[in-house]
Amino acid sequence: MKLDTLALVCVCLAAGLWLLLMVLGLLSAGPLGFLALIPLLVVGYFGGSVVSQRLNNKEDDYYDKVEK
Repeated sequence: MKLDTLALVCVCLAAGLWLLLMVLGLLSAGPLGFLALIPLLVVGYFGGSVVSQRLNNKEDDYYDKVEK
């Protein structure tokens, strides 16, 4: 495994752990914690949508290969 791939995996794992702990902290805050989860879920939905669209777009893949 290349060093940059290993670093990316470590950063993603750290971000996932941080996000999990943040959600658990919000849930333990009581009823107002659920209100704070709404913006977090909206941002997660849009972020997932952007990543999904990028992975499924063949035109961007074509232009990435042409530039190299």
